Amino acid sequence: MKLFLLLFFLAQPGFAYVPKIKTIFTKTVDKNGGNKALVIKRKVEVRDENLEAQETWYIAHADLMKVVVSGKENGKPWSFEILYKKGQRQTNTIQGNTKSFPLSPEFYEPLLHFRNPHAFMNKLIRMQVLPNWSTRLMVEREPPSQKNLVQLDRFKGSIAYSLGSNSTTNSPHIWLQQDGFNLQKVRLASQVEVEFDDYRDHDERETKELTQPETQTIQWNQSTVTVRTTSLEAVPYDKIKDQLKIASGKPSQLPSHATFKAFYSRFR
Repeated sequence: MKLFLLLFFLAQPGFAYVPKIKTIFTKTVDKNGGNKALVIKRKVEVRDENLEAQETWYIAHADLMKVVVSGKENGKPWSFEILYKKGQRQTNTIQGNTKSFPLSPEFYEPLLHFRNPHAFMNKLIRMQVLPNWSTRLMVEREPPSQKNLVQLDRFKGSIAYSLGSNSTTNSPHIWLQQDGFNLQKVRLASQVEVEFDDYRDHDERETKELTQPETQTIQWNQSTVTVRTTSLEAVPYDKIKDQLKIASGKPSQLPSHATFKAFYSRFR
C-alpha cells in the first residue's frame, strides 16, 4: 500500500522533480543551433481566409535576424523585409526610406533562437513572464525559491514546465516540454497565445544542437494564423552576413488585408 501511494504521488506533476531554472534554460538554448546561422523558409496561412505569404528568415542569433516576406493580393504581388538588430526593427517605407522602430512587445520569434540562458531569461522578463528579481536565480549561490515561478503542468497529454507568475489566471506564461525542453506554448501579456508543434531534429549528431518546430499557431481576437516551416538550413555566419541589412532605396510593397497587416505589425 505504501509503495502504491509513493508511485501515485510521484506520477503527479506537482510531486515530480523540477530542475533549477538555470538548468532548464541552459538545456532549452542548447538546442537552438550553437554557433550556426539559420536560413528558414516558411509559409504563413490565415485560416478560413485563403490567404498565404512566404517568409525567408536569415538568423544569426536571437538579437540579429532578418525576414523577407512576399505574397499576392488579388493577383498583385507585395513584398517587404524587416531587420531585427539591437532591440530595433528596421524596414523600408513605401517611398524607399529606411525607418527604425522599437521591437513589438509581441515579437516572440527570438525565443526560438537564444543561445545564452541569461539572454533567454532577460527576454522572458521583458515579456513579463518572469519578474525582475528572477535574475538572482541564475547567478546567486543560494538563490531565492523558484517554486512560485516554475510548476509542472500538462500540455496536450504530456508533462511540461510552466513558467510564470501564478498571481492571476491569465498571466504571461511559457510552457517547455519536460523531456526535450522544447518551447511548446507562450501566452503573451496581451493574452495572445502561440503554440509550437511538430519539433524536428536538424542535427544528425548525438548532441542534437538544432531542434525547431515545424508548425506555429498564433491566435488573437477572431484570427488564427498558421506558420509552417518548409525548409531549414544551418550555415556558417559568413554565408548570411550580407543578407543582414536593409536594401537601401528599395520601396516596400505592403499587403492591404487587415489580418496580414495586424500579423506583421504585431508579431513581426
